[in-house]
Amino acid sequence: MLVGKLSVVASRASESIGHLREERVDDACAQMRRLQSVGAKVAHELKNPLASIKGLCQLVARTPESERTQERLAVVASEISRMETILNEYLSFSRPLEDIRPESIQLATLAQDVLDVLDGRAVQAGVTLSLEGAAPAVHGDPRRLKEALINLVSNAIEATPNGGTVSLRLRSGAHGVLLDVADSGRGIPPENLDRLGTSFFTTRANGTGLGVVLAQGVITQHGGSLAYTSTVGKGTTVTIMLPATHVTAPEPSPRAAVVEARA
Repeated sequence: MLVGKLSVVASRASESIGHLREERVDDACAQMRRLQSVGAKVAHELKNPLASIKGLCQLVARTPESERTQERLAVVASEISRMETILNEYLSFSRPLEDIRPESIQLATLAQDVLDVLDGRAVQAGVTLSLEGAAPAVHGDPRRLKEALINLVSNAIEATPNGGTVSLRLRSGAHGVLLDVADSGRGIPPENLDRLGTSFFTTRANGTGLGVVLAQGVITQHGGSLAYTSTVGKGTTVTIMLPATHVTAPEPSPRAAVVEARA
């Protein structure tokens, strides 16, 4: 009798392990197919700038004293920067999201760090960055969340014309902490809003869309969500929601941070 019961238990355990193994294999295969697809697209994206660089270098070699040499070299540098961006986004996208090290984070501090990192880019674009509000702590990986926020704020800066603003606003919501990334840029048509977060969908001429995919994956991995609202001609707001950690009081912004761009 006992042997029979043990046999049934062992059989069920074996079946459960088998199902779990199949699920893991299926997940791994799906991830591999996804990376193969993205890898092929990255290779395609890199072909154009490489061809441009090759052609321009050949022209410079033929006419080193030409008046257009500096102009051509500037284009080469620009194309190399674009390739670096594509490769960095792909590497971030392909990195396992499970590899996170959660800890208690004050989003005001993390957001200010992001603005400090992007200050130079904002100055060059003539865009004013600001941070306001307060919120409770969240539990997450500061490195991955910072990477995600850098992608979102970078996109906002690139979508904003000279003299515009990108504002980060922290607040508490019914289900967690909310962080708005609001720009005064060109806005996104309604038919394109639902496509945000799709690999290689972008409204920018030289974009890949992987930055938004990365940010969305990181936020989802932390139990949060991304929501978009936009008005064409007025700007776009990305709202990040993250579950709050129970703390006694929210931390205020490190300073009423307004990083004013020097156009």
